[in-house]
Amino acid sequence: MITQTKEKMKAIQIIYNNDVAVLDYLADLQSREPLKQLQRFINFSRMEPHCILAKCTPDKVTILILYKPPFDMNEGDNKLVLFIHDDLRELCKYFTRWVDNTTEGNKEMRKALDDILRLIYYEWAITQDKDVQADFLG
Repeated sequence: MITQTKEKMKAIQIIYNNDVAVLDYLADLQSREPLKQLQRFINFSRMEPHCILAKCTPDKVTILILYKPPFDMNEGDNKLVLFIHDDLRELCKYFTRWVDNTTEGNKEMRKALDDILRLIYYEWAITQDKDVQADFLG
């Protein structure tokens, strides 16, 4: 079971090369939506790489699930990578550094990282917009 702490996470947690551990972590979350999204995706589009970003409010974490990422992190039949942090900005910084350290010649990886960053920025913009609306209303 996941224990809740009042401290902010200092580093991004990454689970890779172990699909069972990824699924176990998702099953332990109070928020069921990421697991449902992953199941929906695998049932209908399992041949394509995919990315799921979910803010799990009851668990106070944001997770990023990558299915078949082109990062050579997994071995054998493992297809899932899970990134966990309590701050969306930290995920953004992490992937920005990764893009900065990836050579121009590695086009597939750069494209995947750019797509992930766009998704994170989009979610961050939505969060900021909701915060502004809440401040205005209340």
